[in-house]
Amino acid sequence: MTRRPAGNKLLKLLPSTLELYFTNRCNLDCRYCSSRSVKAGGEKTLSFEEIMRGIRLAGEYSRRVGTGPLTVGLTGGEPLLEFCLLRRVVPAARRERGVN
Repeated sequence: MTRRPAGNKLLKLLPSTLELYFTNRCNLDCRYCSSRSVKAGGEKTLSFEEIMRGIRLAGEYSRRVGTGPLTVGLTGGEPLLEFCLLRRVVPAARRERGVN
C-alpha cells in the first residue's frame, strides 16, 4: 500500500480560478453594488500590462503547485465599457500556457 503525502489534500483547496476586477467604471449607479464604494476614490482601470502580469503570475503558480488549468474571469464595474481592452486581453490570455 502506497501512502500519499498529507499535502495532496491541500491541492483541492488551492485556487484554480482568478477573478480580476480590472475596472470600476460603470454607466449605472446601483445602490446595492460594491463598485459604488470603490468608485468613490475615482474611476480606475488596470492597464493591459497589469492584467497580463496578474494572469501570468497566477498561471505560473497554478502550474507550479499542480492545480490544473487556471480559469480567468474578467470582472469589474461594467467590463464591457473597456471592450477594446478586453479584445486585447482575451486572446493574449489564451496564449498563456495553462490558462483557460
